[in-house]
Amino acid sequence: MGTLYRVAPNFYRYMVLEDLFDESANADIADFLFKANVNEILEMSEEPGSPGSKINTLSTDLSEFRKAGGKLIQYHGWNDPSMPAAFYTQYYKDVVNQQPGDSQLEEAQSFYRLFMVPGMGHCRGGYGPTNIGALSHLPENAVDPTHDILEALDRWVDKGIAPSEIIATSFLPSEGPQRQMPVCAYPKTARYLGGDESKASSYSCVDPTTH
Repeated sequence: MGTLYRVAPNFYRYMVLEDLFDESANADIADFLFKANVNEILEMSEEPGSPGSKINTLSTDLSEFRKAGGKLIQYHGWNDPSMPAAFYTQYYKDVVNQQPGDSQLEEAQSFYRLFMVPGMGHCRGGYGPTNIGALSHLPENAVDPTHDILEALDRWVDKGIAPSEIIATSFLPSEGPQRQMPVCAYPKTARYLGGDESKASSYSCVDPTTH
């Protein structure tokens, strides 16, 4: 709740109201009226070039990005207290549904992959194996396409090798790696196969709808 309260007032004041310079203003999130203010924000977001157009990024038409040869890797923590994880899985599903043909998931995954990290908070940290490089990078983390999501993106762009999983690691100060497990390209999830629970090889990425 503390994190949410720190984020919400600044978002409301600086992104919605664009109160960048008036130090005397006091945009208090406690005065936010959902019935009135949410509608106001939504109306702003529908006006091209308006301040609110920077808020709403819901377009699922990534066709121009794909045509340009773009590759997109997105990751999000299941435990993010600021941004609901279900929003990102729904956005991904909506992008998939925009793709042509009978193999929509394969079409989407040819340029866009989503990795949902169990236990991760807002972009990094959390419980269990959550270190996948990027903002969560620690000196102990291996910098290669198997363990680092930015390296995985570079390899995808440079060599055409799309990542199917990223090995996430948990660390303890002065003790090094404690546990590893794969973070799978959504909608697949890691399933325990048996053996040492701290080793990534004890897990496999499976489609939960077919297993």
